[in-house]
Amino acid sequence: MKSKAHILIIDDDHDFATDLALLLKSQYRVSLAYSGSEGLQANQRLEPDLVLLDLMLGETDGIEILKKLLIENGQLPVIMITDYASIETAVEAIQTGAVEYISKMPHRDELLVTIEKALLQHSLLLESQALQRESARRFAKMVGVSAALNEVKNRISLSAENRFPVLITGESGTGKELVARQIHMRSPRKGKPFITLNCAAIPRELAESELFGHERGSFTGATQRKAGLFEIAHEGVLFLDEIGELDLDIQVKLLRVLQEGEFSRVGSNSTRVTNARILAATNMDLLQAVEKGTFREDLFYRLDVLQVNVPPLRERKEDIPLLVEHFLQLACLDMKVPLKTISQKALEVLIQYSWPGNIRELRNVLMRAVVLSETSQIDAADLEVSFPSISGNKRISDPLELNLESFYQERQQAAERARRQVEASFVKQLLAKFNDNVSLAARELKMNRTSLHKMISRTKARG
Repeated sequence: MKSKAHILIIDDDHDFATDLALLLKSQYRVSLAYSGSEGLQANQRLEPDLVLLDLMLGETDGIEILKKLLIENGQLPVIMITDYASIETAVEAIQTGAVEYISKMPHRDELLVTIEKALLQHSLLLESQALQRESARRFAKMVGVSAALNEVKNRISLSAENRFPVLITGESGTGKELVARQIHMRSPRKGKPFITLNCAAIPRELAESELFGHERGSFTGATQRKAGLFEIAHEGVLFLDEIGELDLDIQVKLLRVLQEGEFSRVGSNSTRVTNARILAATNMDLLQAVEKGTFREDLFYRLDVLQVNVPPLRERKEDIPLLVEHFLQLACLDMKVPLKTISQKALEVLIQYSWPGNIRELRNVLMRAVVLSETSQIDAADLEVSFPSISGNKRISDPLELNLESFYQERQQAAERARRQVEASFVKQLLAKFNDNVSLAARELKMNRTSLHKMISRTKARG
């Protein structure tokens, strides 16, 4: 069961603080402090999820207490409460770091909504930062020394220094998201959220709600209010992958955000403001889409302020040796196996291949090779087993294969052979690691023991 959020109330009015605590105790854990110094001590001792802080604490200035709270924890959500509501004090509190400012006699529902919103935003921020730390290892650098990649790096440096939208173009698998993350990590927004949305992967009817959020009851299934990605990203970056797939109606709303910095949740008439920076990526020719009427011309020119074109791998083959080394390290680390090297012959095979799937295809080939190779060095034979077409034994230019039915059949058979090889190698290494103890292996994998037995039986039946 999820534990209740912990709220610390700092207020020198004992009666008000007690009444407020009684109001909140049904939904939250509540602690009380009746002075600024007591509140600072309680914050250090209790580490609450949120603080309700009175602006006037006797002779103590609540703004000064706010500053000290944020020195202890710069991400702590603090809501200021006061009898002395004014624009000046509200602005000062927000500029200092408070997340919200409400009257000392708020409506109960208003107060609860304000608290829930602050807790949600704080939770989303922590989640985003955790994801960014997790992804930092993979997105920390661009691997390669080619002239084509150096041009991309120059464009990234140029794009990182400003707040304009960036349109990232290139074939599928070239690393467009890596470019977007590089722009974010080198920009003044690097400590803010980096939020992604694959426009091709989300149903059209859900795209508006996902981007802009919705109010409770705004459509069937909207059982509660939901913040959209523009709210979550706010001062950070919203990366829209495959933006050419967005529905025309959503394109109109996106254009408004780019022009005005404003949007409305589905089912709401109120306007919300966002300062999120838009980075967009596509593998299609958007100008051609404009001519066909599937992409708005005004949106295209709003997005195309700065453009970064990511070259296909076949145009930067001098980077392949460094990429191979990089992906082998990642694969071995992920699979928790000793670092493997690659033979010169295997490397030459990789360099000669045309890579229609670009860097993503190279990474997948190397991951399969790490699994299938039974020695510390990957040879050309390991590549042939994991991906037969890469060895040159199977060529699409062969006249016998210029038949779609044969092509699909051969591709399916190749995939099945690779799947069996991977499964057999996995089972072999697994049983060796756990000395044929299936129960121990299943427990380590968090896998049903019967399912693991079936997998072992399949591999043995194939010989």
